[in-house]
Parts: sequence; C-alpha cells; structure tokens
Amino acid sequence: KAGLQSGLSVRDQIREARRREEEVFNKMDEGVSGKGAATVFRDKEGRRIDMKMERMKRRHEEEKEAEHLEKYAEWGRGVAQSKMKAQERDDMLYEMTKPLARYKDDKDLDKLLRETERSGDLMLEFIKKKK
Repeated sequence: KAGLQSGLSVRDQIREARRREEEVFNKMDEGVSGKGAATVFRDKEGRRIDMKMERMKRRHEEEKEAEHLEKYAEWGRGVAQSKMKAQERDDMLYEMTKPLARYKDDKDLDKLLRETERSGDLMLEFIKKKK
C-alpha cells in the first residue's frame, strides 16, 4: 500500500509479512535451511577445520608439555636426592615389618650400625688413609 497509513494497518502488514516468511521458512527443506546441520569451523584463511583432529593434536601437545615439565621438575628436585629418599622410604617400610624388640643376634641391626659413618671416627679415618 502506498500513501498515508495508520499505525494499526502498518502493524497488521508487518505481522502478515512475518507470518508468510515464517511459513515459507518452515516449509523449506532442512538441507537448504541448514537446520540440524553440524557446525563447520574454519580457520583465518577460510579453510575447514576438523575438530576431532584439532582436539587430538592439542591433547598430544598437552601430554608432551606435561611430560616435559615433569622431567624438568624432577631434575629441579635432584635425581640423586629423589632416589635417596625412595631408598630411605623403602628401608623404613622394611624396618616397620620387623618386631620392635631387637636382640644381639639381629643381623640387619648389626650391619646398619657397622655401615653408619660417624664424624670424628678415628678408626674410619685410619682405614681411609690406609686405602
């Protein structure tokens, strides 16, 4: 319609146009409208991106980075110190399995006492000098 129109007639025309547009859209095939289609992701150049492959690459890179950080963290703590702590922990667990009362004939206790180096041990210094 052309010419001067009232607000009510313009509103009715707009409603009618929307209804027709919606009706056409609802009758449209899903392939044409894209309803229910999977999302297509694209990079900056407009090429398609396979999200599964991207996730796998990202996961692989994250695992590699975590392994790298773990290795350097271990080096930062000290490899020898870590091994020594593990050995001490194993020794403590072994000692916990033994009875609390220890006697003269306990070979482990005797060996432990003999291998312990004490500061100011004159005999140990003498033996080291001899060798």
